[in-house]
Amino acid sequence: MGGASGKIRRKPTTSKMSHRLEDAGCQVIYGLPNYKVHSKLCLIAKQTEQGIHYITQIGTGNYNEKTATLYTDLCLMTANQSIGKDTEVFRTLLLGETVESTEALWVAPTVYKIVSWKKSREKRKNAKRAEAAISV
Repeated sequence: MGGASGKIRRKPTTSKMSHRLEDAGCQVIYGLPNYKVHSKLCLIAKQTEQGIHYITQIGTGNYNEKTATLYTDLCLMTANQSIGKDTEVFRTLLLGETVESTEALWVAPTVYKIVSWKKSREKRKNAKRAEAAISV
């Protein structure tokens, strides 16, 4: 998933790949109105006898070889079910609603603000007690 607020700009190679994914039965979300999106997400959901099983890939950028000399894009591929369930937030965002809570992901703007505020408050308390107060 990627895009920008206002007019969505796609490179020809991105459009070709997007169309190939759609032809294969994937749902491709190009962007969200009024949001600048910098993440890439691939969610694979498989129905099993035990329920839905998720495999999720989350990336931070566009994996562009030209910008790779300036900064690093990161990628996480996981079978963590909490993360897989949280990726359903994009359906909520598509409805024009904000996400108020998640289990594992810090989704901006609301969840990120709440969680980061709580974490910084914890670190301040730890620092006052001379305990570890490092944020990464």
